[in-house]
Amino acid sequence: MRLSRRCLGQQNHPRLLLTSPPSPRTTGVVVHSKREKEFDLVQRILEQTRRDSLPWVQDLVLPILPDFLNGSDASLVPSDPVIPSESLVEDGGDCRFETVYGVRIHYRDVIPDNWDPSLPVIVKLHGYNASLFSWRGTCEYIAQATGARVIAFDRPPFGLSDRPIEWGDGCELPFNPYEIDGTARLARAFLERVGVETCVLVGHSAGALTALFLSEIDPTLVDGLVFVAPALPSRKEYSFQNRATFGTQLRIVLSRAIMSMDEPGLRFVRRMIAKQKNSILENGLGYRPHPATSARYGELDESNLSEEMLLQEAIDGYFLPLKTANWDMGALLNLRSFTIPMQYDYSKVQQPILVALGETDPLTPSGKCLVEILEERSGCVTESKVFDNCGHIPMEECPIEFNKALIDFYQSQFRV
Repeated sequence: MRLSRRCLGQQNHPRLLLTSPPSPRTTGVVVHSKREKEFDLVQRILEQTRRDSLPWVQDLVLPILPDFLNGSDASLVPSDPVIPSESLVEDGGDCRFETVYGVRIHYRDVIPDNWDPSLPVIVKLHGYNASLFSWRGTCEYIAQATGARVIAFDRPPFGLSDRPIEWGDGCELPFNPYEIDGTARLARAFLERVGVETCVLVGHSAGALTALFLSEIDPTLVDGLVFVAPALPSRKEYSFQNRATFGTQLRIVLSRAIMSMDEPGLRFVRRMIAKQKNSILENGLGYRPHPATSARYGELDESNLSEEMLLQEAIDGYFLPLKTANWDMGALLNLRSFTIPMQYDYSKVQQPILVALGETDPLTPSGKCLVEILEERSGCVTESKVFDNCGHIPMEECPIEFNKALIDFYQSQFRV
């Protein structure tokens, strides 16, 4: 069956159209004005509903009706040529690859001139849909300031690391690398491979969840934890199930149904990433990267690092992985597997913890609640820092303040 575009809501649905209100039986001016106001209010509500609902209805319908991928919809499907990951890494830099369980991991390894091998390694774990690029304004500075080795790596399926599409019996990779336990196991295997004996894990957003579970499966490896704008469970009132509207929960249920199918799921992922890409190109990232995040910081006067230049550097860095193989399948498999638990027993976490939050980040209320929970741990160190005029990505929005907070915490806990 072929549906017309009218059915997808590109024109007003007939049932959502209202005719002019009938003339009131009374001739009083006040009554007539009231009826007009009521009619206008209903029209506004229906129009708002159409605007709010149409985009996500299209996003759910179009992936399972490929015939509609024409015209403006076809332009939403990325068509960049596939480029080997190693070809996208700059020669002569401190980025390289290491293989564990048959999975190539892309990482950056910074060893400062004043390196003290007895210090725990600082390991940085980026958030969802990000990469080690997120830490570009922090690694070298923190390494030099602390004398510690600093490692940041791309957590599969993100960045330039491989995106496994097979695992289990008969495969070199025996577990699902996209489930939270699997993500932590893969991270531990990688750190062992590159010679990390003890470390301080710095996890941003969803990366904080990996850090938390890695500290659980191997507490002797992890000396300390830094949660940056963490996507972690706190109290029940801050859980997604409690905060999400019925419409949001319905969209998630329907989205998961589509993603359970291979071809519709891939089209869904491509459409979502392409829409996000187009939105960023048109409207920006939603935040202003600090000049200290620029590769040219120090070469140029800060006044010469325009907002457009900083934005373009960030866009180029975050879009780079879309040129590699299986980026869409990896994203789909990750979306099928990844979940955030509703609750967690933090009393079993004994390491010192720093929680770093952005003042304007929507996750900050939950983060402050997390701090309260962590402070209830007996005999354990819990520190927190809230950055003014900062959102969800402190290491990019206020890297100087973020670096100082991390350095102060590290030196107070691990420098003798």
